[in-house]
Amino acid sequence: MRASILLAAGLLSGLAGIAAPATAQTRGTVITIFGNDKCPVSNGEQTNICVRAPESERFRIPETLRETNNAAPAAQRRVDAARAVDNSTIGTCSASGPGGMIGCQRQEFAKARAERKAAKAAVPVIE
Repeated sequence: MRASILLAAGLLSGLAGIAAPATAQTRGTVITIFGNDKCPVSNGEQTNICVRAPESERFRIPETLRETNNAAPAAQRRVDAARAVDNSTIGTCSASGPGGMIGCQRQEFAKARAERKAAKAAVPVIE
């Protein structure tokens, strides 16, 4: 008698470990709706959860994406070092260092080019 009870208990405990088939599971989707828009109707497979936002936010970037993270300090130091090297090489307008005159000459050419373009765009005054 005792053996049959232990055997039955063992069989029942073994059946409890078998996974039951999944019942109809629904998937939830969070949707942001704006102004007086209507929330889409949920169907049997999908449940819609609507979050209402003001109409003025419709075409704006969401607040969570608006803020930009500053670069990590180590990355910023590398950028600063590269800029420092770039500002002291050939082609910069500097009184010291190699090729300083080349950079100054390049700036003068760009300035003259901009002045010529502005002069062509100006309408002559007829008196």
